[in-house]
Amino acid sequence: MIGEPLGLTIPGYSVRAATPDDEAACDALLSRVHDHDRSQEVHNALARGRAGVVERFGRITGYTTGISYSNHSVAETNDDLRRSSAPPTPWVDRLSSSRWRTPTCSGGVSPTGCGSSSS
Repeated sequence: MIGEPLGLTIPGYSVRAATPDDEAACDALLSRVHDHDRSQEVHNALARGRAGVVERFGRITGYTTGISYSNHSVAETNDDLRRSSAPPTPWVDRLSSSRWRTPTCSGGVSPTGCGSSSS
C-alpha cells in the first residue's frame, strides 16, 4: 500500500526524535514484538538523525528508522504505529518523499482497509 502520512494526533502519545540513549529500548521492543535483531539498522538511523520514538505511559512503545521502503517501524499497538507516521516528525519531514508503504493487511493500520491501497 502506498499513501500519505496519516497526520494524526492521538492523545496520550508523545512523539520525538530518538537519541542514542533510546537505542537499547528500541532493540528490546523489536525483540519483544518480532523476536529478531535489527540493532544495526536502529544504530545507523540514530547516527543519521532519522529515528523517532513514540512514548506512552513514560516508556517507548514504538519507533521508526524512517518512513520509507528501506526503513522499518515497530510498535506495541496499532495506535503506537499510527502515531510514528504522523507529522510533525523530523523523520517524515526530512524524507525526499512523504509517501510510505505498509503491508496491506496490517491489522487495522491501513486507513483504507485490508487489501486496499491509496495513492
